Amino acid sequence: MNSRRHRATGRIPADRLDIERTTLHVLPPEPPAFALGEERVVSSDRTISFNAVRYSTSPGYTSARVWCRVVGEELSITARTNPGDLSEIWRHQLSVPG
Repeated sequence: MNSRRHRATGRIPADRLDIERTTLHVLPPEPPAFALGEERVVSSDRTISFNAVRYSTSPGYTSARVWCRVVGEELSITARTNPGDLSEIWRHQLSVPG
């Protein structure tokens, strides 16, 4: 599949990849912190505060560091689920204080 000449470039993609690989760099093992959102710590009642609104989290995350970010009209809460693994643990509709 990558051994045929590309119609637009006239080059073989597999050959081009060998050349381009020399300029690529290794990705870091974890995404940059700003990509995860704003950091919060889960309180003893299993909630976090985001924009003056309390949001619940899954059981088992009390005192854990989590990251919150707005995705459209929702709040996505991401946490470390296993060593080295980050996963979305909860999603809420955005709310207003009060």
